[in-house]
Amino acid sequence: MEQLADVIKIFIEKHLMPSIISIAGTIATYLFFPQDNWIVVKLGTTMFILLFFCSYFLLVQLLIIAVRSFNHFMVHKIDEMRENKEEEQKAIQQINEFFDRLSPQDKDILLTFVKNGNKILLTYEHYYGCFDNFLENYNIVNVSDYIGDIHTLDKERYWILPDLEEMIISQTQPVMGLKQYRIKNDFFKDLVWVYRANGKLGNF
Repeated sequence: MEQLADVIKIFIEKHLMPSIISIAGTIATYLFFPQDNWIVVKLGTTMFILLFFCSYFLLVQLLIIAVRSFNHFMVHKIDEMRENKEEEQKAIQQINEFFDRLSPQDKDILLTFVKNGNKILLTYEHYYGCFDNFLENYNIVNVSDYIGDIHTLDKERYWILPDLEEMIISQTQPVMGLKQYRIKNDFFKDLVWVYRANGKLGNF
């Protein structure tokens, strides 16, 4: 009997709060449970108390496991959100730094792409003699020869730079050797995302 008492004592010490809650719940159940109920009559008082103590104890343990699992899940989600936020900030910073390195004319062209929904730009290859302009970066820009009549250009799909437009209007020389440029979809989506998030491109 002493050994059983020692085991019970160790068990209660190890699971103090669940045991206290289970004992309190069992006492309350016993006090308000009709003594002539068939469960009490059939099991007897001792077994009845033991049954409800075990039931309350298991219920409390399940609640503890559920709370711990929920807390673990929330910590994991918060960490995941923090990592995603950090990755987003790095991506935004990379795009802004890319934009900052562009020439003023390249910045205007890139912003025009963003604002007009990535319409196709018609212009000359190496259109103003700058080797490092972003239109020559074929990792982010699609480019091909333009074959068509510039005078019947579909303005819903295409746009041109002012100097080329003036040439077309004045007809001072034939318009030949045009290239068509369009930002690749993945990079364009990133640009739009940063522009909408910050209201601008670049750090300045």
